[in-house]
Amino acid sequence: LQNDFADDGVAGGLYAGYGADISNWYLGLEGDVSIADTGWDHSRLPGGRVFSVDRDWAFGLSGLLGQRLMGGALLYGRAGITVAEFDTSYQTSSGRNFDSKQTEVGLRAGIGGQVPVSQHVSVRMEYDYTSYDDYDVAVPSGTDTFANNESNMWLGIAYHLHGQQSGTMGSEPARFSGFYAGVQGGHGQLL
Repeated sequence: LQNDFADDGVAGGLYAGYGADISNWYLGLEGDVSIADTGWDHSRLPGGRVFSVDRDWAFGLSGLLGQRLMGGALLYGRAGITVAEFDTSYQTSSGRNFDSKQTEVGLRAGIGGQVPVSQHVSVRMEYDYTSYDDYDVAVPSGTDTFANNESNMWLGIAYHLHGQQSGTMGSEPARFSGFYAGVQGGHGQLL
C-alpha cells in the first residue's frame, strides 16, 4: 500500500500588477500564471485502486493590501482566486482506467514582504495557501471526491516601470506605486 496524498516540488511563474500608495498604505491588484511539478499518487496493489492527481498550470488574480515601512520594505497580505488544471488518473481494482483533466477554482490567501534593491527592481518573499473546489470522479462503484489544497513559498524579483521613490535608508518608506512585472520561483506542496 502506497498512501501518499501529498507531494512537494518546484513551481515557477510570472506576475504583473498595479499598485497605489495611500499615505503609508499600499493597495494593489495582481495577476499571475504558474506551472508546478507537484502531484500525489495512491496505489494499493495487487488488486486495489490506483489513483493520482497532478497540478499543471494555474492563473490567479489577487488584491494586495500592505503597510510600507521605514527603510523601504513593504509587508503585505493577499486575497484572491486561482484557476488551476489538475490531471486526475484513476484505475479501478478491475483494471479500468478513468483519466480526466479538471479545471478548478480556488480561494487563495497569502502574506509576504518586498524590498527595493534599486530604483526599478525589488525582491519579494511570499507564502500563500489555496483551497480548490472539490470534484468527483465517476467510477463503476460510484464516485470518489477529490479536494485539493496547495501551499507555496515564493521568491520573486520585480521590475517597476515608473521606478520606486525612496529617501535615504530609514528616513521615509519607499513608494511602490505604478505598474510592475516579475518572475518568481519557489517550492510548493499539493495535498
